[in-house]
Amino acid sequence: MVESHHTGMSARGQHVFVISIATLVIAGFFVALRLYTRMKILHFVGRDDLFSVGNTVAMCIQAESALGRHIWTLSHDTIIQFAKIAYAIVIVYTSSFTLTKISILLQYLRIFNITNIRKLCYIQIVIVSVYGVWLFFSSILNCVPIARNWDKTVQGKCLPTTPLWLTNAALNILTDIMIVLLPMPVISSLTLPLKQKLWLAMVFSFGLLVCVVSFLRLNSLYLGSKTTDPTWDFVGVAIWTSVELNTAVICACLPTLKPLASRLFPRLLPSSRSHTHYQHYGSVIRRI
Repeated sequence: MVESHHTGMSARGQHVFVISIATLVIAGFFVALRLYTRMKILHFVGRDDLFSVGNTVAMCIQAESALGRHIWTLSHDTIIQFAKIAYAIVIVYTSSFTLTKISILLQYLRIFNITNIRKLCYIQIVIVSVYGVWLFFSSILNCVPIARNWDKTVQGKCLPTTPLWLTNAALNILTDIMIVLLPMPVISSLTLPLKQKLWLAMVFSFGLLVCVVSFLRLNSLYLGSKTTDPTWDFVGVAIWTSVELNTAVICACLPTLKPLASRLFPRLLPSSRSHTHYQHYGSVIRRI
């Protein structure tokens, strides 16, 4: 039996809506702190200060109309709308994640003044950019003609879903680990008070949380790639995608917040201005 209309979100759709909005608000809070720190304390705003809400908006629309309902209870038009929004979400997600990773690497370039580390940053920016271009175009041209992405009655061809999704997810995790590990040798070599060294290591290793979330997302991706009931089974994908993307945004903001933390908690994190040894060793930390 096909529903003619809906009286409200399904319970599963509500879960997606609440989690998407909650993680968006938390990420937005950290972005606001980041912008405040750069404008009011550092008097510097980088061009990589970005924040995308498109992913959350699209998921909330899906949650209201179809997500969390069995596909056989939906009208053909609702299913097509769901598939079109899912297509847009993939493009927004891949673009946002690529830009977030590049944002973090650009921060590394501002923070670290060591030639070898800067070279590695540029190499990783190239790797992430190439990977991002692949993600973008493989998302747009996943099916040819494009209309087949949301209407399987259209004649054409599509890339194999399961290998594509799992390969992209694995590459996503590998690039995350690559970015997280990059500053660790520098931090370990710094001659700093132990408290500050531990703080730096903690901030930069927080990106491992994104890797954990990405890994937990794999199971829902696998199930989603095999499902014949996507409006029901994509709930897990939607939730983990929102958590993953907004966690990445938070991680991109954290390294910038040290000046604010030093101002709010001077005893715990003294300002770098009072520690001239920042400038005297093989690593120079700036604007952190």
